Amino acid sequence: MSKKRSQFCKGVNSCTGGLHSTKKNTAEVKVQEECFKKAELAAICILRNVYFAAKEMIPNSSTEALNELCILQGLTDLGGLHSDKLDSYDNSIEEFQQAIAEVTDEGILKKARSSNCFSILIDESEDCFMEPYLFMYLQIIEHVAGGYEPKTYFLAVKKLQEEVTAKKITAELVNVLKEKDLDMKQMCGFAIDGTALTDECKNSVVTQLKAQVPGLLSIHCISHRLALSIVSAADTVPYLVKYQQTLNSVYKHCVGVPRDGLEAMQKVLRDTYKQSSPFKDILPSRWLIVRASVEAVIRNFGKLVSVLQNSQSATGVGLAKTMCTYKFLHCSHFLADILHQLYILCKSYQTSNVDFSIVHPLLKSTVTTINKLSAESTGEMLKNLLAALPANMWDESLSESSFMFQNHRIKAGRQQRSEAESTCRTFLENLTRDLKARFSESKDAATMTAMTAIFDPAHASDSKNRHIQTVTDYLSSLSDDSDKDEFEMSCKQELVSFMNFVESQPGVHALTSSKDVCELALKQKLMFPVVSSLAERYLVLPISTADLVGTFCRQHMLRTKLGNSLTTKSLENLIKISIHGPPIKEFNFIAAYSKWASSRANRAQQQKS
Repeated sequence: MSKKRSQFCKGVNSCTGGLHSTKKNTAEVKVQEECFKKAELAAICILRNVYFAAKEMIPNSSTEALNELCILQGLTDLGGLHSDKLDSYDNSIEEFQQAIAEVTDEGILKKARSSNCFSILIDESEDCFMEPYLFMYLQIIEHVAGGYEPKTYFLAVKKLQEEVTAKKITAELVNVLKEKDLDMKQMCGFAIDGTALTDECKNSVVTQLKAQVPGLLSIHCISHRLALSIVSAADTVPYLVKYQQTLNSVYKHCVGVPRDGLEAMQKVLRDTYKQSSPFKDILPSRWLIVRASVEAVIRNFGKLVSVLQNSQSATGVGLAKTMCTYKFLHCSHFLADILHQLYILCKSYQTSNVDFSIVHPLLKSTVTTINKLSAESTGEMLKNLLAALPANMWDESLSESSFMFQNHRIKAGRQQRSEAESTCRTFLENLTRDLKARFSESKDAATMTAMTAIFDPAHASDSKNRHIQTVTDYLSSLSDDSDKDEFEMSCKQELVSFMNFVESQPGVHALTSSKDVCELALKQKLMFPVVSSLAERYLVLPISTADLVGTFCRQHMLRTKLGNSLTTKSLENLIKISIHGPPIKEFNFIAAYSKWASSRANRAQQQKS
């Protein structure tokens, strides 16, 4: 009995021990869950700080101090993380940025994958350390407020380690599209620009891509074409090359010599000089930047020459002598008039509502205007200069002459006048010829012109009919239909029906732009499926890449001496967050934490194995 009792008691004690053990395990689980919960809250707090720092362009090295400040301010969630773990998180700022960037990317890529087509824009740029990068962008059509809008998103950045070749650029793009799970066959438009890329390299990239993507249309940014035309026209005129160097030397001499009345000019010249050094190496858009410097020199001519003459410097005196000539003054006033007109055109090309239908009309109007200004000397700047000249200025009996201008004696004479007018005339002839060559229609441009004719309500019916065959040939190149003849006939019939449908729209729903007509086609997709597809492709084509300059600004802000250790992936993540990240209240930090935790767990598992 005692034995049984002993055994029974032993059993009771064992059960009691089991209960104690279960309670202990439950308590441990609760403690662990509480720790995990605190760690999760702390990590989300750090994610918020990392996000804030990225949006505000704050260096990664300041995030630790920001975390400590939050703890000192009484943020209990961050306080739940032990100091050793906090240090570990601070050493993994890039991991947090990667998780945030992935969440930001997901929404963009989801839209792109659901789109019928997209365009890719590539721009080559150098950072402050003269290292070349390829910046890639994605353009898609989004349904916004009852309409359709083309939206451009930053996609990726790739550092070019060696010599830039078409094969490497193509390979980088193909890899990025594969990495982002984007179907390359849906790419309908492609634009590539960059100062370090030759025309041969760009054309080779386009050729390689077209071999893989039927129906791909290549576009050269209209703003870049305009800028390159101005550069080409000026660089073939020796005096204008010297003129740029003179402005550069004036800036160098005056930047550290503040004088009353010169502050505005110095600011303009300083902003100009920051683009690059020396002037002859300034970026291809430099002549549109020089415009402001030319106007500043004209406005402050008298005071500037006085500063140079009184500088007790051979360089300053030499610059003053160069500027005190009729040739310099005539070219300055002429350039101010011409560059002002080209600047207006460039700004028009960079507006958000620009489309192919107004590219050539705007160009033609500007060329007509500048030719008229040159032939009649009716530009405001040049007209004011000529009005200030003495009456007998060009007396044929005088081989050399001079006149007073803003209290300074200006060297003049028939030779000065002849050389000045010849310089301006040559520049304008070169500019007109180069613009005509760069804006002439290639095969792709002819296709886009035909698409514009179909969708532009300003085109007459007979003009539209002339372009139907070109559009039909383009659509046929996209089709997998075995019976091409039947498909082409169907396309022509649908195009004609759509054009009649557009003309029948009541006045209350008047269509005033090609974008309006494209939106109508997209809304009537069931009735006009082929035209709707064509409209989407037309809207998504990248006309200009000039609005991508914001990315380069962020790159230069990030790639400073403090940020020179940033990896290419970190640079990409920071640009993506700063550009496309929503307001901090709207960002999904729970999703970012899940990605970060999953990545961390996978890495730990790999280390164990």
